[in-house]
Amino acid sequence: MTVGESYTLYKLVLKFSGFTTAQESNVVIGSTVQLRCPDKSNSQTWIIWSKKVGDRFITYSEATNIDPGLDQDLKSRLQVTGDQTAGEYHLNISDVRKSDEGTYKCLIIGTSGGSTQQLTVIIGPTSVYIGNVTPYNKILGIEGQDMTINCTAVGGQPAPDIKLVILGSIYAGLGLAQHTFTPHSSDDGSTVTCQAGYNQINFNPLSTSAYIHLM
Repeated sequence: MTVGESYTLYKLVLKFSGFTTAQESNVVIGSTVQLRCPDKSNSQTWIIWSKKVGDRFITYSEATNIDPGLDQDLKSRLQVTGDQTAGEYHLNISDVRKSDEGTYKCLIIGTSGGSTQQLTVIIGPTSVYIGNVTPYNKILGIEGQDMTINCTAVGGQPAPDIKLVILGSIYAGLGLAQHTFTPHSSDDGSTVTCQAGYNQINFNPLSTSAYIHLM
């Protein structure tokens, strides 16, 4: 089978064949992601990676070769990795951009096998802050009266996970977390901390803290 024939077969399979494997990958913008093809090729087959653009799929690679028709910047960020002697062909994307987000397929030419992967590119929050903090990094409250402490993240796509820790207890939310409680004298001077990030990929780049000050 020639290279030209492989492209023809590729288009036919994409149109008529079902895929049995679905995976999701989440990656922070600017990092490197490896999209792993769970299937393996052999001496009679090879693997093509493609991405959905509009209503069609654009070829990214065939075996270890990056498609020469792609934009030069995109080509420079793509690499096929894995142990090819074992039939592994994974697609690496470096310096990930928001434009890389979307649906990818690895197709085994010569069979009806293949998989679909959804890549989500995360743009982290730019800052995180605890509300009503004085210039001296204190959160003012009155002993015996309800006080509310909140933490907010600025930016982030999708909305980041917030973890607010008050008096040893964790309060979580998306983009915002808060808790209302009645402070006691023993709470004076306690540290309040807050983190913003994405728990699913264990990425929590931003944190801040302040102190409870009772009057």
